[in-house]
Amino acid sequence: MSKTNLMNSAIVPNVGLVYFWDKEGRTIKEIVLRNSFASTNDVSAMTLNTYKLSAIDQSGQEHFVKDFPGQKSLEVEGMSVGKHIISRSLVNLEKGIYKTLRFYLDDDGGHFTYSDRSNMTIKGCEYLDFEIKKGLTIGENEASHLMIRFDLPYYQFWSFLKPLKQFFGKASNRVGGLAGA
Repeated sequence: MSKTNLMNSAIVPNVGLVYFWDKEGRTIKEIVLRNSFASTNDVSAMTLNTYKLSAIDQSGQEHFVKDFPGQKSLEVEGMSVGKHIISRSLVNLEKGIYKTLRFYLDDDGGHFTYSDRSNMTIKGCEYLDFEIKKGLTIGENEASHLMIRFDLPYYQFWSFLKPLKQFFGKASNRVGGLAGA
């Protein structure tokens, strides 16, 4: 049975991992990114206005991704939501082992969405560093693209009910104001 008969993916028994292949049968790498600020401050989603991307290797040298188009609004959410980013640029880096991805931000850097669904605008931040869990090794014959996932905290359960609470809270305030008039 060929790999393509499995719709370009296969589930490995007893491991729970899913592997994907490109058209030439090469395994598509998947990396998981983690940001320490996001983890410690319960940031569950980000909108990043990026203009440049770089990868930092294990010796600390920064390698810029040459054909990165920049994104005015790069939506980033955690693995629990199921979203990921496909990159065709990162596989074109020099051979080596990379530990960090650095996203350079525009003047209007975007915003963070916390686990309680409150927002904070990113200002005065030149870049955000994301640690690559288990690193990224670029070798000779790599697949044509790379899958990027983000390790961000879950939304709080009560955050889903926040809009209802705000709606009814405002409605009761209006009724109370009229009743006392």
